[in-house]
Amino acid sequence: MKILYYAPHPFLQLNAPTGYGRHMREMIAAWENQGHEVRTLIAGDRNGGNGDSAPVGTQQAGKNRMKKWIPK
Repeated sequence: MKILYYAPHPFLQLNAPTGYGRHMREMIAAWENQGHEVRTLIAGDRNGGNGDSAPVGTQQAGKNRMKKWIPK
């Protein structure tokens, strides 16, 4: 199964050393361990998740990344 992990909040970061950061990482790891393909789209993640280095700075940048990953 292909899973899109979407977190629209502009301050959430996947690598944050907080409870929410660990929760996101653990959920993604659990799905991948079950054989699922997981893509991340996290608005506050400046690394863009999954190796995409495009800056997030604007809401439009996030929408453009979503269009790239979500089938029409």
